[in-house]
Amino acid sequence: MLRKALQQAHSLRWLGTNEYDGRRHDLVIFAWHNGLTPTLYIDSETHHLSKYEMLFPDNLTGDTLSEVGYPTYREVSGLQV
Repeated sequence: MLRKALQQAHSLRWLGTNEYDGRRHDLVIFAWHNGLTPTLYIDSETHHLSKYEMLFPDNLTGDTLSEVGYPTYREVSGLQV
């Protein structure tokens, strides 16, 4: 997800801060080529991506919010994954 955000760096926007899972997060949004706009929740202390949300529009059934979380990270060859 972060690679996709960097590919669309010209569309990155900071939305402010919000609390998620008891921690403060910076919210960043960007535009994908397909018109979707994922919202990234970046932990303000660790700078890890904690989750992202996407709103899928549907004229028949209504909009659907999809959420993908990353609750834990571990170190592999010096990288947090």
